[in-house]
Amino acid sequence: MWEIISAALVCLLAIFGLVAFIKALIFKIYKPENENAHLIIKFNEESEDVEYTLRSWIKRAEWMGKAAPDRIIIVNHNLSDEQKRICRYFCRESDIFRILTPSELYELLEK
Repeated sequence: MWEIISAALVCLLAIFGLVAFIKALIFKIYKPENENAHLIIKFNEESEDVEYTLRSWIKRAEWMGKAAPDRIIIVNHNLSDEQKRICRYFCRESDIFRILTPSELYELLEK
């Protein structure tokens, strides 16, 4: 009985591995020449987790490797003074962050 269960588990894991390999192969073959991935974040005035959110995105970008966004854009629309201070700190610490006003964001996306 245990042989059947373990064989089924091995077959299931082999199928998952094969699907992951095919997916990675397809993404490698059909990769666009120039990828410009931007992540846009807009905080509410009541958002208290600005620092946590930005730190979380830094760690996600580290794990994503080549699939990581080129820029993380923070929209400066009614940010409080404390939120602006935190966002500026992250912009100084990492080149991936940029703070843009809605009009600057529109100009960037219009290009």
